[in-house]
Amino acid sequence: MVKADSSNVACLDRVEWWLMRQRDYPLLIAVPFDGAESLKDIKMWENASQRLSHSNVEPTFALSTVGAESLLPFTVLMQCAKDICLVQSEGASLQSLKGLDRLRTLELLYCRGIVGLSTLSSCPNLRSVSFFGWQEAASLEVLGSCRSLREITLRDCAITDVSFLMDCTLLESVDVSDCEQLTSLTGLSGFVKLKTLNASHSGIESMEALTGCVVLESVDVSYCKKLTSLAGVSGLENLKTVDANNSGIESFEHMAGCLALESIEVDYCRSLTSLAGLSGMEKLKRVRASGTGIESIGDLIGCVMLESVEVDFCRSLTSLSGLSGMEKLKNVDATGTLTQSLGDLTECVSLQSIVVDYCRNLTSFAGLSGLEKLKIVEASYSRVESVDGLADCGSLEIVNLRGCTNLSSLTGLSGLKKLRSVDANSTGVDSIRGLTGCVSLESVDVSDCEKLMSLTGLSGLVKLKTLNASHTGIENMEALTGCVALQSIEVDYCSNLTSFVGLSGLEKLKSVIAVGSGITSIEHLAGCVALERLNVSYCESLASVACLDGLPNLRSLKANDTCVPPDTKLCYCPKLEDLVLE
Repeated sequence: MVKADSSNVACLDRVEWWLMRQRDYPLLIAVPFDGAESLKDIKMWENASQRLSHSNVEPTFALSTVGAESLLPFTVLMQCAKDICLVQSEGASLQSLKGLDRLRTLELLYCRGIVGLSTLSSCPNLRSVSFFGWQEAASLEVLGSCRSLREITLRDCAITDVSFLMDCTLLESVDVSDCEQLTSLTGLSGFVKLKTLNASHSGIESMEALTGCVVLESVDVSYCKKLTSLAGVSGLENLKTVDANNSGIESFEHMAGCLALESIEVDYCRSLTSLAGLSGMEKLKRVRASGTGIESIGDLIGCVMLESVEVDFCRSLTSLSGLSGMEKLKNVDATGTLTQSLGDLTECVSLQSIVVDYCRNLTSFAGLSGLEKLKIVEASYSRVESVDGLADCGSLEIVNLRGCTNLSSLTGLSGLKKLRSVDANSTGVDSIRGLTGCVSLESVDVSDCEKLMSLTGLSGLVKLKTLNASHTGIENMEALTGCVALQSIEVDYCSNLTSFVGLSGLEKLKSVIAVGSGITSIEHLAGCVALERLNVSYCESLASVACLDGLPNLRSLKANDTCVPPDTKLCYCPKLEDLVLE
């Protein structure tokens, strides 16, 4: 395909030599015409098309126009048009399309007063039509005579039903999304070639018209608030995906016989209280039931191909029983549930990610130990007391324990060689010795751990890039010696911290934030040649920043509300842009 603005017909001259060599392959030229001014370019494209034809290159066009009041200026080009798109056109007639045998696709986006839709039935090879924001619903009934259609999109249109499509039996794809006045799918019944249906954000109340759509593979009825049942899909043996998020469905009782089902999404279907109906679906890979009223996932027993389960914020769910022994399971999200134990995951040998944030009844990671493929554990604001259950998870990369106030130690993580990130912000940890030997660690957040007095455990971690230990009781940073990749440190309001001993010579360190700490001297930053940003505001005992003069990359220094003289100059910091001393 060649794409060009309407005014840039000259681009064909530059590639014409190549086009001639490719004459055995079909050439599609996409040209948008935007506004009345662009109409003067049409003749140039007509001439270019004729020139190519004389050289035995038969071009086809993908024409689009914005705001056109008439298609007559495009009459010649449309004879070669494969795709036509009208945007915000008013009052135009489609009579110029009569009998176009090359036309495959027609799109009318937010047009008004268009006449001559009946002409479309004379286009023998028309395969796809799209209407967006069409308000003249009655005029669409003539589409029923376009029996060669394979795809139809009637998005955000004022239709109330689709019965006018009943003779378009070759349809493979129907999109009636955002048609809020649409209440029925009557007209689609028995469409034996229909593969995809999108009726999301519509007003449909039933899916029973889908009975007999034997090759249907994908259905989207998300945000159909009046839809309470999946009756109509029962026994559709080719159905692979169903998206009913935020709909009114109450059960899966009509899913029986959907043996090819691979994915079901029912997030925030508040009336759904059970997964009964899914049991034994051997091809099911993904279940999303976030924010529903389900009380159990035991009905997933027998779904041997299951890879992902998302049941976050199911407030009545107390157990993950039903997942036990699922060897293909990779991802579980049970955030905000009443889950008490992860013991049911013991034999889920393919598990890669477990998310149990805000699980207030969860106190332990027992059940996860030894899961060799587990990479991500997120349990922020849970009541986990120990990370011992993560021992021997040799592939673990990310651990999020933020807000686990009952957690006092990181023992259990020691020696995990692939661990890259640990977030223990606002926990009760008093030591991070458990991070010893985590040689791939890049990011550590232990801010607001008020009982933490030492950074011992980080020494020699050569890949560590970021550390946040703000609002802790640490007294020094000597353990950071050897952390040669360190780029960013935050130690705000560490009142026991008086110096930057341990940072001297860290050549990649770019940012140090120590607002309100007990720092009295910054001399150990003198050799940090990559340092760009330093904030030591409110360090009331700090009297001098002279040792920084000469740092070649320093851009920002904030030392207000300290004892540093406000007239201090740093004459040899060529990149310094932001200096705040008072």
